[in-house]
Amino acid sequence: MGSIYLVKYPMMVAMQQVPDAQGSVSGKMDDPLFRHRAVMALFEDSDSANPRAQWNVLFRVEHLPGQPPFFLIQSSVAPVNLPEGAQMISRELRLVPEGTPVAFRIAINAVRRQNRDSGSDPGSNGGIKPVPFDGDEQAPESISRMTPWLQGKLAGGLSDLEIINHRREVLGTSRQGRKTSQRVVQVDKVDGAAIVADSAQLNKLILNGVGRAKSYGCGLLSVRQL
Repeated sequence: MGSIYLVKYPMMVAMQQVPDAQGSVSGKMDDPLFRHRAVMALFEDSDSANPRAQWNVLFRVEHLPGQPPFFLIQSSVAPVNLPEGAQMISRELRLVPEGTPVAFRIAINAVRRQNRDSGSDPGSNGGIKPVPFDGDEQAPESISRMTPWLQGKLAGGLSDLEIINHRREVLGTSRQGRKTSQRVVQVDKVDGAAIVADSAQLNKLILNGVGRAKSYGCGLLSVRQL
């Protein structure tokens, strides 16, 4: 399926590159608009209505022990505006044989649209609700928990999914729930294990991303053979 490009871009470097935009991008690390602007600034100008989708740009923010937070960025074209401190590699997107056990990490917008998603209350007035955690005993039993919900999103590519770690953050709000950005995005970072069901379909999920809010740090799926 060709090559993909992976970039490690420290967030502190990004904050120096992207000036504050009064009334829109605050420059704070938890602002979805800042994250989008910082990542897309690495790529050339485009006349496309959606250059992120055109170049398959996906990213998530990583927090690894002993390292400052950084953007992990994946794309099908090489960024052209890499500042000092950013690192890039290219690699071939190979097919992982079907039946292979893998470990995966994904950042995903784990929300459900009421009156649309399966298991929602048909009498509700709609709206967006978080997908319940696996251990949530308060949500109605008819609503899918995180493991079956995520299995549905990854269906075709991965099967026999098991969640090992699941963290959730809501960007664009304060700890008190006050809106701090023009855009509010829920990001669920999930580590797990699964079996490759279809090699080609898995690569499509990796290349194109999974779910909504890809412009704001959701959708990037990474897979490692066990």
